[in-house]
Amino acid sequence: MNSVNMSQKVPAVTHEDAGQRLDNFLLKRYGSIPKSHLYKMIRKGEVRVNSKRIAVHHRLTEGDKLRLPPKLLHQPEQIGAKPHYPRNLVQYLNDNILYEDQDIIIVNKPNGLAVHGGSSVSYGLIEVLKDAWPQWPGLELVHRLDKDTSGCIMLAKRRQSLVRLHTLLKNNQIKKYYYAIVQGKWQGGKTVNAPLSRQQVGVFKERFMRVEANGDPATTHISVLKSFEQATFVEAQPVTGRTHQIRVHTAFMGSPIIGDSKYGHKATNQDWKKQGFGRLYLHAHKLIIPLNEEPIVVSAPLPKDFSDFLEYFSKD
Repeated sequence: MNSVNMSQKVPAVTHEDAGQRLDNFLLKRYGSIPKSHLYKMIRKGEVRVNSKRIAVHHRLTEGDKLRLPPKLLHQPEQIGAKPHYPRNLVQYLNDNILYEDQDIIIVNKPNGLAVHGGSSVSYGLIEVLKDAWPQWPGLELVHRLDKDTSGCIMLAKRRQSLVRLHTLLKNNQIKKYYYAIVQGKWQGGKTVNAPLSRQQVGVFKERFMRVEANGDPATTHISVLKSFEQATFVEAQPVTGRTHQIRVHTAFMGSPIIGDSKYGHKATNQDWKKQGFGRLYLHAHKLIIPLNEEPIVVSAPLPKDFSDFLEYFSKD
């Protein structure tokens, strides 16, 4: 009887779920379990799709059959639970819609807001917007930004739009441009070609990306916009879309992004924080999307804490 009850609790992969990563699909439903525990279950083969072991980043297809361990099924499902978030956050997001049409919405995401909830945060951008904008039940993230990165984030209103945009991303047809303030004088040239490999370190298998000869190809174009005594203001265009690509490439070339707690200089970051400059100085400032006959070009203005830091250097 228990096995029947457990099988009834296994979530179905619907048309709207298709294309989602396995980890995101499960975290939406069982966000009360630590992410590290969920990843361990997947790596050990306790979670299976169509009776096969799969990777954490495996993308689901409509009708996929999931097999989940009892310890996961006993977790309370969170689908339909209302996220708890500051009410002024919705007003901020409404005021910072950069572009909208029948297919997509592009929002200027603030620094410090995760794109989705998980074990360490109770809500993210997508949970807030789905709650605040019920008129778009199919709203989904097209891509990601790190929690501490601000700027352009793209969401699809419909499943068909999401599939089209994912295809454009896969073929590197959507152009992304970022502003960054990196440590010291930039000496890395105009293009960084350095393959990246995913690493997991520590007890909780924290994810890191590293430059390794046998890694996935990764290319970033860098343009110096302004050079200061202690830092350089650059525009970065990732040609490929690897995780943490700009952060790893700038650090690899000896000029990590100021405020980067994972790949940067800890002591330097602490010094800047004491002076009131504590964020990650990475901002997704422009997207060019060839979705229609005329490409959609969207820009996000620099947030005040970013422009204040530039002004600080300009006074030197």
